[in-house]
Amino acid sequence: MLDESLIDGRIENQFKIVLSDGKIRYIDLIYFKENEIVIIELKKDKVLKKHIQQLVEYVEQLKIMYPKHKIRGVLTGQYLEDNLEHSLNLRGFIFKKYFRDIPFELKLCNNCRKAVRKNQFICNWCNSQIFIKI
Repeated sequence: MLDESLIDGRIENQFKIVLSDGKIRYIDLIYFKENEIVIIELKKDKVLKKHIQQLVEYVEQLKIMYPKHKIRGVLTGQYLEDNLEHSLNLRGFIFKKYFRDIPFELKLCNNCRKAVRKNQFICNWCNSQIFIKI
């Protein structure tokens, strides 16, 4: 799901947003493709209830910023805190176990920020040879 579908889009890391209360936040990874935005929050260990709330805040703000886009949320971590799967499902969020379920077979072009396969040496869109490791 998260590998091939990213090929035609643009990914940014540490994407800055300002919440309605004025607080500044940074989304770990954000993927833009036509009328869809996917927020990917990376957690080292356990995904907690507060991480779901963090994702809710991001989605709500992005709905204001991009009202015509479908916005989805993905939380990654080693494992999910007990009884949180239902809470994720209610919000339409997805949990992916870090490094096992998410294929890190992509890299980002440093110039145009589009994703290409890890084994490519030249960007399909801008012909750059400089890439960002994700």
